[in-house]
Amino acid sequence: MNHITYRIFFTIIFIVAVFSTTEAQRKQEKPIPYLHKQNGVVQLMVDDKPFLILGGELHNSSASSPEHMKIVWAKMKSLNINTVIAPVYWELTEPEEGKYDFTLTDGLIMGARENNIKLVILWFGAWKNGYSTYAPGWVKTDLERFSRVKDETGNSREILSVFDQETLDAEGKAFKEFMKHLKKVDGDNHTVLMVQIENEVGILKDSRDRSELADNGFDNEVPESLLSYLNLNKENLLPEISNAWAETEYNQAGSWQEVFGPLYAAEEIFMAWHYASYINQLAGIGKDIYALPMFVNAWGKQSIQQKPGGYPSGGPISAMLDIYRAAGPMIDFLAPDIYGSDFKGDATKYTRSGNPLFIPETRRDEAAADRPYWVFGEMNGLGLAPFGIDNKEVAEDHPLSLTYALINDLTPHITQAMGTGRMHGFLEAENVSEKFEMGNYIIRIQYQGSGLEDQKGAGLVIQQGENDFLFAGRGYNVKFRHKDEAQFNTALLMVEELKVVDGVFSKVMTLNGDETFGGTMLKFPAKNGSRYGLQKATVYSFPASRKEGYEQQSYSVLDHPGFEGVWEVEVDMGPQGESKGDVEFIIEGDQYKGKMSTSEMEIPFEEVVLTKEGIQVAYSVQGFNIVMKLKLISAEKVEGSIADIYPLTGSRKSGPTIDPHIAEALRPFLGNWKIIVKNTPEGDVSGILNIHENISALSIKEEQFIVTKLEFRQNSLFLHLPFQGYESTLQLEQDENQTIKGILGELYEITGTR
Repeated sequence: MNHITYRIFFTIIFIVAVFSTTEAQRKQEKPIPYLHKQNGVVQLMVDDKPFLILGGELHNSSASSPEHMKIVWAKMKSLNINTVIAPVYWELTEPEEGKYDFTLTDGLIMGARENNIKLVILWFGAWKNGYSTYAPGWVKTDLERFSRVKDETGNSREILSVFDQETLDAEGKAFKEFMKHLKKVDGDNHTVLMVQIENEVGILKDSRDRSELADNGFDNEVPESLLSYLNLNKENLLPEISNAWAETEYNQAGSWQEVFGPLYAAEEIFMAWHYASYINQLAGIGKDIYALPMFVNAWGKQSIQQKPGGYPSGGPISAMLDIYRAAGPMIDFLAPDIYGSDFKGDATKYTRSGNPLFIPETRRDEAAADRPYWVFGEMNGLGLAPFGIDNKEVAEDHPLSLTYALINDLTPHITQAMGTGRMHGFLEAENVSEKFEMGNYIIRIQYQGSGLEDQKGAGLVIQQGENDFLFAGRGYNVKFRHKDEAQFNTALLMVEELKVVDGVFSKVMTLNGDETFGGTMLKFPAKNGSRYGLQKATVYSFPASRKEGYEQQSYSVLDHPGFEGVWEVEVDMGPQGESKGDVEFIIEGDQYKGKMSTSEMEIPFEEVVLTKEGIQVAYSVQGFNIVMKLKLISAEKVEGSIADIYPLTGSRKSGPTIDPHIAEALRPFLGNWKIIVKNTPEGDVSGILNIHENISALSIKEEQFIVTKLEFRQNSLFLHLPFQGYESTLQLEQDENQTIKGILGELYEITGTR
């Protein structure tokens, strides 16, 4: 073989070898992160495995400082965060038009990769929190080329107009270059999981843009594509859009107000359509380059009464989900930023119509350690992230680190159980207890009550077999009942405290005796760092052999409303003499919680159960588990026993107070009312309204809504209560025929008779 032939031969061999290696590597390459539906649940897939985002979002400016980020990465690892949500800024990425600087982006990706942490990128482009503060200086200063939102007086505002094609073209070029760079530096590593486009878009302090472009658009015909979507999905539209359209008898043509009726509704829908259309075009540009999941986040309504402009009008709030779906098919989902007190209600609204739940911003308080159990266990969420996680006030021993470590260990079990009905998550909110069915059992969760407003009980349970249940969390007790309790009793057969070692469950100890309250319940202490964060319970059932005619019932505060207040009790201890103390009950939701106080100690009740006769409480003193039973003799007297041995008597020391003016005005409304809720999406619906001085509730279709506040204004009674995921108001008036009528949530007419 001559020299030339020799070189050609080995060149061919080299090319074949390189091609073969590249082909083999290509076949082994895993796809980029994507969304996949399994068992009716949308999951984020990373390297072809379900991934739960145990996240933390940085402060807005943190990612602009590489030096600051060196400190941040170590803190993120100590908190067991697996995904950091961090911004990339248009103004710093394209400081001069057409000249791009990806230094900060590269620093974020390399820092995350070195610490084995994933990223969700926030593209701070034309809008952040409604304003255009992160647009480049060359965009902000050129008002001739890039038009602004205007108010009713014609003044320009610091908000780029969503109607300006120049703005979209300029931002589209920048976003395209960013996605090209992202694919280049991370396409094989998958450090970046998703991209959020813009941040909390919408118009603040007004319901829409008042510029000439916007005025013309508002008076023009509603796009045919939107009307086609609404007609195609008419039976499944969310009530906020369906009700607005119904105001015009489902008008099929005309201006935005002619189709959607009320001015505020029409203006918000108009702005939502245009923001969604703009962002959809950006998402399309990005996905053509590198098709990561892309989403938008929302600054939500703080109350049902709040008008557009009080929150960013046109933003992706849950009420606008149908509009964003119609205008934005390239937008994968809408994500809520939740800071209000009704975390569960606000989150639930974003799971309607199959929208997967991801919460990129929420509070970083102690309760941040509780919310993940419910988000993953009950709502099958993609993930969540406390905001400002790099803040100095977030200590490295924040309880979130324990929660995230435990959920990370349980991730394969959680993701496999999603959508199967074998898993529930729970989070203390209005109620001190809740219950649900799993298999043959009714599981009752009794929250212990830490006394701290920002630390609540929470957990999740996965059914592993017919009689085997895996629990995780803190601050609650668990009791089991058989669904056919008239025929079967249920008890704990075995309880094990577990830990996870190299992905495998390992027993720490077997729990019994005091740790299970005499074999009757599971106990998960609220104190951070306590044991019992992960327990497996095996239960069994045996024939009840109850007397003929026995019927098991569940009772609520509505059945026994008279215990609220402080009672001075005296216990006859036999030869040991008498013991005195105070017993206090308060109402939370539809249940009681409380404590006992003596001159020496204060003891919170671990469980409060209402029975046919009265009330039964469980508590612990010096390692002993004790049960106290009470029943009302009169409005001022109680009697009962401790441990079914020592009799006690008690008299009311103080009771619930009510404003005398409200009490007098309330008197005609007191009692139980049969009501009809008219013109709901399910037609006219019947229910029961119970109005009492110390607790009231609305019951519809086996669901109960506890009234949280009573007011009386201008001859009307106002009852505040959660309804359909909102903090709603029921306004009532009474007519001469002793019937009531009113409005629920500003939407539904109500009539009622005693």
